[in-house]
Amino acid sequence: PLLPYLKLVLPATLVLHVLACTWGWLLSNDFEKPRLTSIGQRYTADLYWVFMTITTVGFGDITATKVPGRCFSIFVMFLSSLYSGFVVSSVSSGMKRVFDDRLEVCLLQAAKLMTRHRVPRELQRRVKRHLSDIHDESSLSNPSKLFSLLSENLHKELASELLRLTLLTFPLFQDVPQLAQASVWIEAQESDLIVEEGQIEQELVFVIEGCLCTLKDTNRQEEQWDLGKMQETFLHPGSWFGERSLFVRHSICEATIVAGAASELAMLRSDEFSRVLAQYPAIQETHEDMRKAISLRKLDLTELEYIGKMRSGES
Repeated sequence: PLLPYLKLVLPATLVLHVLACTWGWLLSNDFEKPRLTSIGQRYTADLYWVFMTITTVGFGDITATKVPGRCFSIFVMFLSSLYSGFVVSSVSSGMKRVFDDRLEVCLLQAAKLMTRHRVPRELQRRVKRHLSDIHDESSLSNPSKLFSLLSENLHKELASELLRLTLLTFPLFQDVPQLAQASVWIEAQESDLIVEEGQIEQELVFVIEGCLCTLKDTNRQEEQWDLGKMQETFLHPGSWFGERSLFVRHSICEATIVAGAASELAMLRSDEFSRVLAQYPAIQETHEDMRKAISLRKLDLTELEYIGKMRSGES
């Protein structure tokens, strides 16, 4: 895009023009000998003096002989240091954009992620156009952080598309796509603890990418997880856990879950679920009926569990 460059060039050009015109006006009252008659020649000579002074070259072929002109010359000499800093910073920034391809690499990863989740091409183009102007280096480590810099509406639209195929497979979610927008995208590295046995469940978690391992009867005093001995089940992309938090308050997690590989997860807190659901009275009524049926033991929560869990050793 040309806009960032225009923001640099136009102000600099305006400053040089003002300096040249001011010098020309002072010089017209400073020289005893007549000046050049052509306006173009005079302006070129004035601009030549400005560049010669501000770059500290100082040939000395054009000089001031009276106090106003000399005072202005001193002022322009002081500006030369600011000009040098501006040129150095602009050139270094431009060179960095040309040779530092971290942004390009991150944009490529983001594009692959969107393609993998079947995000419409028109939305992909809008996201790429918006992200190409990002200059926050702290957000260049992964696509999910980069997505957080999108505008609110664009971020919500992208979240709906990225999570649509996963979140909307959960019961009650098919008619409430806004729940995808309310979810939080998080990343987990291999062996990261996601939830611990005995902990109060507060969110419904979906596996977007990677793999999670469900562990039971673990020794909580151990700081290192031995996945080879404690692994019991796998949770693959498209699966979920923590569904009881949406229906039962202060439900207790019955297993420890750790990341079996680098994984991307979508987390929907129970309070956010209630907030969004309040906008849909019919769905909220269905949810309340299900919650009452569960409390009266007329409905078993196992019916909401993800049935695609794979036992260890299965393919």
